[in-house]
Amino acid sequence: MVDTKILAPLAGHVISLADVADPVFSKKTMGDGFALQPTGHDIVAPVSGVVIATQGHAFGIRRSDGLEVLTHVGLETVSLEGKPFEWRIKEGDQVNAGDHVGDVDLAEIKAAHLDTTTMVVFT
Repeated sequence: MVDTKILAPLAGHVISLADVADPVFSKKTMGDGFALQPTGHDIVAPVSGVVIATQGHAFGIRRSDGLEVLTHVGLETVSLEGKPFEWRIKEGDQVNAGDHVGDVDLAEIKAAHLDTTTMVVFT
């Protein structure tokens, strides 16, 4: 039996994807999942698996059962070119659910007048 527990990647308040202010996520174009309003800065792996993608504002993990989980921190944060993020992972790394994989400066995202809502999507 495969563990289906998915962790929140940041401390915060869980919200529905339908409440995200971006139609790509709220209409589940990329897949189902959940979102949260973050209150912390430590980013953890939501699942165990292999890191399959890293960008300045997002990362993906593939579990052993093939489920791919995308964590996207903030809306339009790609425009910040990775500045408020510090990552401890790279593609190909094996991580366990709950491992500290990075940090984010939420104040820097807010100072840029961007939304800090974080999405966890099962692609």
